[in-house]
Amino acid sequence: MTELEQAISLSIEERRAAFERFFDAHPGGSRPAPGYGRALIDFLAWEVDSGRVVGGGGSVWWKAVNGSLALDLRDALDSSGETQSSTRPAVAAWTAYASAPSGEEQRTLWQAHDRSIARGVVGAAALLEDEEPAEQSFSRLVLRVLHRATETSEPTDTPALGESVRRRYPRRYPIGPEELDGLVAAMSRGADPRGTGLPPPRND
Repeated sequence: MTELEQAISLSIEERRAAFERFFDAHPGGSRPAPGYGRALIDFLAWEVDSGRVVGGGGSVWWKAVNGSLALDLRDALDSSGETQSSTRPAVAAWTAYASAPSGEEQRTLWQAHDRSIARGVVGAAALLEDEEPAEQSFSRLVLRVLHRATETSEPTDTPALGESVRRRYPRRYPIGPEELDGLVAAMSRGADPRGTGLPPPRND
């Protein structure tokens, strides 16, 4: 089985276990688990609840990209005794996060996350073309938002990013053209001042 096939075939339980085990062991600094992993676990929950990462259906592209991240987290936890030169760059980046000095955890987490997502996106590039046009556009929009969050080193140890995702991102798969247009318009009108590209949460 290729790495791409393995990433796609991971069950929801295996994905959750990879995230939770890694951040239980490496929450970051003195923060209680899941620490800096809070936003990543929240995003996985949205992927599952929105129907993108589900067993027997959903999106092969989302499964592949998320699965690449899950495999990197699992391998980083299992390869803690290996040298960075003996692991692939994304796994080495996660082990660097795990051993980051105080004050560097957030920056190194985003660096590792960026490597894992980039690896997944490259590996799953052909799969994106199989998505509906609106879902393709939405997926690329999410990647741009992630890039901005990485550049600004958004805090991932609070529920804030997860709450924004749940309020603004689609609750079903695939996104429809009208829903995509509404999301883009909302983001254009009121981008989140924290720099994530997500509008601030509503008070309804």
